[in-house]
Amino acid sequence: MLVSPLTVAASFDPKRPATIIMKNSNWKNIAELIGIAAIVASLLFVGLQMKQSQDIAIAAQYQERANTAIEYYSGFMSEPAISDRGKSMIENGFYDTFPTAVRESISSETPVAIALAYLRFRMAMTMQDNNYFQYESGFMSEGAWQSQRNRFRKLFSNELFAATYLNEQSEYRPSFQQLCDQLLAEAAEVPNW
Repeated sequence: MLVSPLTVAASFDPKRPATIIMKNSNWKNIAELIGIAAIVASLLFVGLQMKQSQDIAIAAQYQERANTAIEYYSGFMSEPAISDRGKSMIENGFYDTFPTAVRESISSETPVAIALAYLRFRMAMTMQDNNYFQYESGFMSEGAWQSQRNRFRKLFSNELFAATYLNEQSEYRPSFQQLCDQLLAEAAEVPNW
């Protein structure tokens, strides 16, 4: 707002020193700055709340996808689906690239046992991937995660489990692959947990 010199001259009061006018003006500026800072702080708070709500929604969605996958795998655990699945895995050479010791250990197994082992692997990997995602997102405490991690590491001491992971590792998220590779190395250092 522009103020004309006439307005300034008309509002000039010789009894009122200019310093009082300046002090009132400074207080007004300070109050405006405080108001602006409060608005900025409240906008930051709202933004953080929105981010947290989004993170919670993503974690819930990830959890639901894991539950759906586990239900899907569980559906194969009944006859004749499981027998067909095991036969298909054998006929299609699913285990052909596995280490000889693993192939020999499963050669005497029935198609049902082979399919069950594979489905258990898929369910365990789905659950642990979800647990790790929840941990990475901050929705699982350090203590709870360490307990899950220790259980997960024990799975990698099973040669069939480890070989199946190595056969399918490209299907997993990069951070989960890194975790699995680390657990596989730890399991190799301390065999037969």
